[in-house]
Amino acid sequence: MQFSPQIFSQLSKPEKTMRILQAALNAADPWRAVHRELLVSNSGFQVGECNYCFDEYNHIYLAGIGKAVLPMARGINDLLGERIESGYLIAKHMDQDQKCLPEKYQIHLGSHPIPDEQSILAGRGLIHFLRQVSNRDILLCLVSGGGSALMTAPVPGIELDDIRKLTRMLLECGASIIEINAIRSVLDILKGGGLAQMIQPAQTVSLILSDVIGDRVDMIASGPTSSTPPSWRSAVEILRKYSLWDRCPERIRLYLELQKANLPLQELFKREFQQPQNLVIASNRISLDAAMEQAAREGFATTMISDQMEGEASEVGLTLSRKFSDYINQGRLKRPVMWVGGGETTVTICGNGKGGRNQELALAAVEPMAGLADVALITLATDGEDGPTDAAGAIVTGDTYARGKQNSMIPSDYLAINNSYEYFDQLNSLIRLGPTGTNVNDLCFLFAYD
Repeated sequence: MQFSPQIFSQLSKPEKTMRILQAALNAADPWRAVHRELLVSNSGFQVGECNYCFDEYNHIYLAGIGKAVLPMARGINDLLGERIESGYLIAKHMDQDQKCLPEKYQIHLGSHPIPDEQSILAGRGLIHFLRQVSNRDILLCLVSGGGSALMTAPVPGIELDDIRKLTRMLLECGASIIEINAIRSVLDILKGGGLAQMIQPAQTVSLILSDVIGDRVDMIASGPTSSTPPSWRSAVEILRKYSLWDRCPERIRLYLELQKANLPLQELFKREFQQPQNLVIASNRISLDAAMEQAAREGFATTMISDQMEGEASEVGLTLSRKFSDYINQGRLKRPVMWVGGGETTVTICGNGKGGRNQELALAAVEPMAGLADVALITLATDGEDGPTDAAGAIVTGDTYARGKQNSMIPSDYLAINNSYEYFDQLNSLIRLGPTGTNVNDLCFLFAYD
């Protein structure tokens, strides 16, 4: 995952900027993260503080879901290849990592961000695969962002069409990924700890790339190996919050109402069982720290904005850019300086334009940064795919507004119809990386060069 120098030529310090962004992506590299956190010896392996002896288990199986599953699996195969009995992996794209994996790993593609029939087949295939795991086996599980849609196994009575309709409604109303996954975990037999429960009392060990603010294991890919029970109450509250309760598919509403009396399901999580081990091996904060370390080596004074940025993308972009511009105009920043933050904003869809939350955030920053010398705001989806587009994010400089105005392009007009992609595409300011094989939320950089 390398940046194209051409797109950064509009910046004062393109090489330094690219090295900083590259450091952030490298820190989220799934293969490197697996090699960093999984320690293997002749007698066993160590994950975090836990040790597992090969002699204590009959077989080691591998299951994985999410956008980063293939490079993660390649890392596992490098370290434990001959000891893995077989594996089942659910990904979004085939890539070069797939070619490096032996045939004992089944690979199935699901759909994202809206699940489809392929997602259903992926869920069914995983359930079938898990049936071979016995009490004396161990399941290594690889979990990363995107897994909620790529793998779908609705509870009895809920249809794929119900899940698809509800997912669209939640995305369009601006619900956060935590809110969306809180609902998904209630409506799926593999989510909300369902995967780990399914193979009890076998041991589950999960290596996780976090795409959720706060690195909540129960919300990353809707928590398939979480030990925290899902809450139907939270699901109902979220639907009511966005005025979706009366509009959501009837079968979903009926199912949630029935959960009030479904105590046996809730009691499952209160019984004694083999606790899964869950370890977050890459996250937004780890990438932010790497970016700041590289920026310091490049001579920048650095400031962490937040690793929990959320809210409406356009409002976040407006607030950040105004504050940054005010600091520059008031002489409160000593150049060169970099502010950096991460998280996951949302977009409430009001028009039929094309874009994503990173592009929308950047578009809102165009006007406040207009006329500033040697500055840049850069947004980046670490998975390389911002919304339903081929762009990861966008670049804004002090010249962006003027360049757009020459073509009669006013940012507010494009924001009104959520058409950020078209705006930046015409200015050759979109960052295109292609799928990066990782996903640890979004990154936002603000630079003032010397």
